[in-house]
Amino acid sequence: MRGPLFVVLAAIFVLPAAAQEKIGLPASLIEDVFRKADCTNDAGEAVKKKHEVAGDLGGGLKLVDVSCSGGAYNFSSVLFAVDPAKPQEARSLPFRHWEDEHKGFRPTLALTFPSYDEKTGRLRTHHKFRGPGDCGHAGLWRWNGMAFEMERYWVKNKCDGDLFYPEENPAKFVVFPPRIRKK
Repeated sequence: MRGPLFVVLAAIFVLPAAAQEKIGLPASLIEDVFRKADCTNDAGEAVKKKHEVAGDLGGGLKLVDVSCSGGAYNFSSVLFAVDPAKPQEARSLPFRHWEDEHKGFRPTLALTFPSYDEKTGRLRTHHKFRGPGDCGHAGLWRWNGMAFEMERYWVKNKCDGDLFYPEENPAKFVVFPPRIRKK
């Protein structure tokens, strides 16, 4: 007798997965971005691949995520806006991220664990300072039709054993938008 578990397992292991759209990017673009982003993954290997589309940006553009670096608990990517009909015109997407030593935001091309929701046009990231995930930084951006604009950014420097989930309490640890100090 075949029960519900059989149906679930069959769907996972037997049925073919839906084909994910893939796009090849120009070698010079990948090599340039990998150099600027200090990626540790091999640019030559990235050039040989076609990369999965992470989502639809609208206006004929697709978001393409290319793995940049990997470690014990953080994995970063560089992101591109690509018209599948004109991949040679792909462009890398710049972002800003918090740097403690500067006490402010600096430009970056690589983001840790980017996750795009095409229904909302929002991109989330989360970078752990250590494995347990009790400190780090996280960001939220919205696609405006041309670029991602930062909506919120959180930083938790204290590694205190309490897990860092900024969206559970959005006002806690927020550094952008800046907090308004009451006089």
